[in-house]
Amino acid sequence: RFDIQEILRLIEDSYTPYRDIIKDIDIPKYSYEEMHELLMEPQSDIWIAAEKGKMVGMAAGTEFGPCAYHLKMMFVLVESQHRGVGSALLESFEKRGMERHYSLLTAN
Repeated sequence: RFDIQEILRLIEDSYTPYRDIIKDIDIPKYSYEEMHELLMEPQSDIWIAAEKGKMVGMAAGTEFGPCAYHLKMMFVLVESQHRGVGSALLESFEKRGMERHYSLLTAN
């Protein structure tokens, strides 16, 4: 289960430390409706990482043509980075792609 408002906060929080470091960083600004539509596409898969009942990471994958599976987004809270959360989310994405016999996994 996931809460879209919580995902929107997660995205915002994951960029916070980089605002002053990286000039012209393009922080994605999704509305509730845009995020709902993006995540609820029938070909989408969503993974949530939680620690002590709090969402600390999320990833979403989607079919991308007849033979490709695409990682369309992945975010991890700053305080949960470097603790294997992102690796676990990426592993779930890769596993799903292999289960569905996609010959190509892609990410931006």
